[in-house]
Amino acid sequence: MKESVENEISMKRYLLGQLTEKEQQQLEEQLMTSNECFEQLLVAEDELVDEFLHGTLSAGEQQRFNNYFLCTPDRRQKLRFSRSLQRYLLANAERPRAVWTGPWFLALRSPYPVMGWGLAGALLLLVIGGGWSVFKISHLQKQLVSARAQQTNPQVQVQDLQQQLTQLRERNDQLASDLRRQQNQRTTLEQELAALKTSSSQNSSSSMIAFALIPGMVRDLEGMKKIVIPTGTAWVQLQLDPEGDDYTRYQAVLQKAEGDDIWNQSSPKVKMKGNNEMVVLTLPAKLLSRGDYILKLSGMTTSGNLEDASKYYFRVLEK
Repeated sequence: MKESVENEISMKRYLLGQLTEKEQQQLEEQLMTSNECFEQLLVAEDELVDEFLHGTLSAGEQQRFNNYFLCTPDRRQKLRFSRSLQRYLLANAERPRAVWTGPWFLALRSPYPVMGWGLAGALLLLVIGGGWSVFKISHLQKQLVSARAQQTNPQVQVQDLQQQLTQLRERNDQLASDLRRQQNQRTTLEQELAALKTSSSQNSSSSMIAFALIPGMVRDLEGMKKIVIPTGTAWVQLQLDPEGDDYTRYQAVLQKAEGDDIWNQSSPKVKMKGNNEMVVLTLPAKLLSRGDYILKLSGMTTSGNLEDASKYYFRVLEK
């Protein structure tokens, strides 16, 4: 008796998905090998549906009934059939019925013999057809349980996981190979870029010449700064020593001695030379042909006004 109760409890927990993986596997093995056990499962399904319809399940059991038990179409069909049957029985519970007290087979008699034999034949077909339906449903449900057992078989799961793991490892190896190839390509490109920068720096250094200018030098041949720009020079850098360092930024204008503007630059680069500022201008060498030049440097005060800061005079000689 105790074992029967325990089996009923196990069946109910199985139908509600409350068994452990090991308990579920053991029970499904019994269902596949024992017809009696499988019949108990069918009875347990009917009882569980009745409990649900009569509202005797706990809140947790009702939730698992909806979410787990009704996950298959045949169980949902069983619930719909049971609910319809319950409604029919409730609707006809109070209807008075004639009670036949004689032998059951006499109830099939009719004033019309053909109709009586027809009813008997229909009853026989109903019994045979019902038995076949029960057998067919039982066979299909056993196949369903077998399929579920195969799906939840740990060995099958392990094989699937091993296959997935193998595929992931192959994918990992492919990604690692692609990554190494990209890293090698990046290293090669970085080396080529470094070599190109070095070459460019060397070329820039050889094609640029720098001169330092001091403000206030007079415009005569003796006192004027003289510069010679070698042939092939692309850039000329003028390093200016401003007379004051109270400016927030500078503006430079280069003029010919005749007063024509030929080049200007706003906010030129400012470097520190010791404790003093040095304004650095870089301009194309092709702008400086033979002749005298004036470089005017203006400074922006803290109040936002632009005022003359310094003037620089220099002469470009034959290249």
